This record gives sequence, structure tokens and C-alpha cells, in this order.
Amino acid sequence: MLRQLLDEETLAEFFASHFHRLPFAQPDGVRDARSWITWKGLGELLAAVDPADQLVVRNGRLIDGGRARNPRELEALLRFGCSVIVRRAEVVDTFLAEVGASFAEEVGGPATVHVFASPEGHHSFGWHYDCEDVFVVQSDGHKDMYLRRNTVNPEPTVDTMPMDMRFEDETSPLQVCALLPQDWLYIPRGWWHVARCRSACLTVSVGVLSEAARARTTSRDAVRG
Repeated sequence: MLRQLLDEETLAEFFASHFHRLPFAQPDGVRDARSWITWKGLGELLAAVDPADQLVVRNGRLIDGGRARNPRELEALLRFGCSVIVRRAEVVDTFLAEVGASFAEEVGGPATVHVFASPEGHHSFGWHYDCEDVFVVQSDGHKDMYLRRNTVNPEPTVDTMPMDMRFEDETSPLQVCALLPQDWLYIPRGWWHVARCRSACLTVSVGVLSEAARARTTSRDAVRG
């Protein structure tokens, strides 16, 4: 997939200068991004996905028991300011399965594909970081992605993810990246991020768990998230 999004020179520069290091944004870099997920296609995903793989979140707060089983219920949740997230979308969507497999092969590690639907003026998760390297593709709408380098836990692994990420202790400067349809953004493993939607948004997020992030530790202080 990256070989389709970047020419050979830019791809080499990405892995040399950005992978595991710095965010990388490519405006208008995914010409068919509007077809990756559509509002109609999301309705089909909602009907097919395992309920355990759907989350409803409003401005950083998980709504227990929340679920949209069809477009009507999705619309009601969006009106209430909720984001609906389909996790492991590659399990029920053939195209997204191909996307995940391509990223897994090129980046090196198992990949998981999530789909985010968020209403104007709201966001899903609050400030957080991931063990995975994350590739964000904007299919519809305009969102601003806010980023900060992680100096609190810069190289997280799956067995050292704390329950309290201690964002209040972070002192690194704020960065922002505007995402419009067909734009994509790479967020390195460990970087803080949060989104703010300027309009209703559909976003595909591919997380790739590298070998470094899968490393195990023997520390007694490790807390698994």
C-alpha cells in the first residue's frame, strides 16, 4: 500500500527519516480514499461486525453498552455527539482486509484496521498514544489531528501500557495537521494524538504492531493496559 501512496524516493525517505521517529503527512495522497469507507458502507459494517468490536465514545468518554446496528441508530448517536468506532474492520470487509495485509507486509508486523465515524465539533478518544504505528486515511470530512512527542513513555510496548498515561506530565510542543478527504497521516508509535472534527468525518486507521512494540519486559513495574 505504501508503494502505491509514495514514489520510491519518498518511500525511502519515509523509512529513513520518519518511521518510528516523526509524523508524516501526505495531502491528497490517497486518490481513492473516498471509496475506502462510505456512509453507506459503514452501515453495512455495523450490521456485520461483532458487537464486541464496536465502541461508542463521546469526547474521550466510553459510552457503556452503546451500539449502532443500522444507519438510523448511527445517525442518532452522531446527533448526540458520539463517535462510533468499528474495530477489526478487516474481519468483515474484504477491501479493508487487503489494506491491512498490505500494510502488515510493507511495514512489518500484524495490522488492525479501525473505522471512525465522528460528528462535527466532537472527537472520540482523548489524548492518548498507541503501541502501534498508525496510518490515518481521511475518507470524508475535515478533522484536525493534534500531535505531541511522547517524553513520558516514548517507546511503549504491549506489556508496559499503563492505565494512566500521564498526559498531564507531558511538556513537548503541540503540532497540528489538518486532514481533508484523500489526505493521509502517519503517527509514529508512542506519539500523543487527539482529533477534533470540523465536520462529520469518516476515517480509516491502520495500526501496525512492530517487533519492537511486541517486546516483552521482565520489569515488576510493568502494567498491561
